[in-house]
Amino acid sequence: MRAQVAGTVRRCDIVPTSFHLSPDERVRADGRRRLVNAKVIIDVPVPAGGNGAVSRTPAAGRFNAVTADPLVLVEDVDRATTRLLETARGLDGAAVAGPSLLPVWTRGHVLTHLARNANSLVNLLTWARTGVETPQYASVEQRNADIEAGATRPAEVQLDDLSAACERFATAARAMPAPAWSVEVAWRSGTRAPAAQVMWARLREVEIHHVDLAAGYQPADWPEAFTLRLLRWVARDFSERDDGPRVVIRAPEVGHDLPVGEGVTSPVVTGPAWAAAAWLIGRAAGDGLTVAPRGSLPPVPPLG
Repeated sequence: MRAQVAGTVRRCDIVPTSFHLSPDERVRADGRRRLVNAKVIIDVPVPAGGNGAVSRTPAAGRFNAVTADPLVLVEDVDRATTRLLETARGLDGAAVAGPSLLPVWTRGHVLTHLARNANSLVNLLTWARTGVETPQYASVEQRNADIEAGATRPAEVQLDDLSAACERFATAARAMPAPAWSVEVAWRSGTRAPAAQVMWARLREVEIHHVDLAAGYQPADWPEAFTLRLLRWVARDFSERDDGPRVVIRAPEVGHDLPVGEGVTSPVVTGPAWAAAAWLIGRAAGDGLTVAPRGSLPPVPPLG
């Protein structure tokens, strides 16, 4: 799921990576850390030589984990959805048919995608809860066809569909028993990950595509908690890729330098966390950011 200021864009659902729950931490005898949050227990590996503590600062541009506690993010998704639906209610037929920030896609495409994505994530939660394999999408071709077919619907139909899909997702999330969050499910990319990551994936979809509607909601409007989580997540993603930008992000809200790439010390990109995050995910050209030594911001590839 990515837009660039210019050029070719590859749109896709965001695939989650690793996470931790805001935990009471214990290290088991077998060397795996047990993270306990309310009733959710997930065992994750501890790096060799580690003491099992969850790192909250970067080490050479990498993080042990990105916070994605499903029990916390359920509420964050609810609030983000409320803001999204408020914007959607203000769109008339002409606005829905108008261009979004994503090349080729209208706002109708974005709204339809958000509804179909909610349904697809209900499938993954159902899989985790029932144990019955329920693919996220029937196929990539069907996913794309559904978005195209729904993009030209009237504004009121779009709103009703999106509202219903969001309600189904909220109901499915609240129906999850604690053990189900740790069940591995397969995303459409083939990546397998615990169902706990569904909430962070949905929050990114809602917040980022809300901006893509080009209807007044901006990256600067993102809640700070989401912005910091997103910035760390994308920095980690690019750190693990050969084509990622090699920079140090210096945002006052973070409280420390955030290297993107192992051993990176320069150039330093300074500015608000929301501006840095928006630039890294292709939702801004870098306005509000400065580069030292003085120069241009490096190119940023699409998210994988």
